[in-house]
Amino acid sequence: MQLQGNLFKSKTGPCGLDLVSLNIQRGRDHGLPAYPEWREYCGGYKPKTFEELEPIMDSETVERLRSMYDSVDDIDPYTGLVSETPVTSSGILGPTATCVIAEQFLRLKKGDRFWYETPQAPQAFTPGNQYHCLLAKVGIINLFSIASRTTR
Repeated sequence: MQLQGNLFKSKTGPCGLDLVSLNIQRGRDHGLPAYPEWREYCGGYKPKTFEELEPIMDSETVERLRSMYDSVDDIDPYTGLVSETPVTSSGILGPTATCVIAEQFLRLKKGDRFWYETPQAPQAFTPGNQYHCLLAKVGIINLFSIASRTTR
């Protein structure tokens, strides 16, 4: 992996940082709950043993986790999220990671009172507003763009 030991590497230094290690440490620094808590939050079952991880991760990954962690409750969120089997055969993310990212985007959109689609006054665009027509066109263009990219 190119980001392992090479992140922010200087031209004169012996090595850089490791992105995975940074992500795990960030989770610990911020006090994020362990991976099983995130599974439960996202509507999945909360695994209590390493054997209960096998339906959602391949057996080799489960064995590696078993060798690194004393308990399933010790698994860091980042490690667990990237270890899940992808939701689709062409996908990258498992069900819990998909849920967490979707939740984050939803909160970002709904929690931003200046988001351009908000119905809240005074910043909301109304049909009489000159920007309303422009926003409708942008929405149609984006929808057309997505449709044309996915149906090729």
